[in-house]
Amino acid sequence: MCARLDVKNSETQDAQNLHLTVTLWLISAANNEKAIVGINYQPPTVVPGADLAKLQRAVCMLSNTTAIAEAWARLDHKFDLMYAKRAFVHWLVFEKNFSQ
Repeated sequence: MCARLDVKNSETQDAQNLHLTVTLWLISAANNEKAIVGINYQPPTVVPGADLAKLQRAVCMLSNTTAIAEAWARLDHKFDLMYAKRAFVHWLVFEKNFSQ
C-alpha cells in the first residue's frame, strides 16, 4: 500500500536541481561476484563538533556478495601493520593541521 505525500512546490524544485557526479568502477571477480565502487565528488555533510573530518569527496561500494568482507579484512590488517610502524602518519598529522 502506498501513502500519498504532499510536497510543496519549492521542495520539488530543490529536488530537481540536485546533481550528483559519481565516478564508478565495476570490479568483477570469480563466480560472477561483482562490486561497484564510486567516488562522489560532492563534499559530505559535516556536523560541527562531530568526530568526522571535513572531506572533499567520499567513496561508496556496493557488492552482491559477503565475500568482499574478507578482502576488506585483509586490507584493514595491512593498514594496521603499516600504522604500527607509523607509516604515513606524518601525512595524517599534516592534513589535520592543514584543515584547521
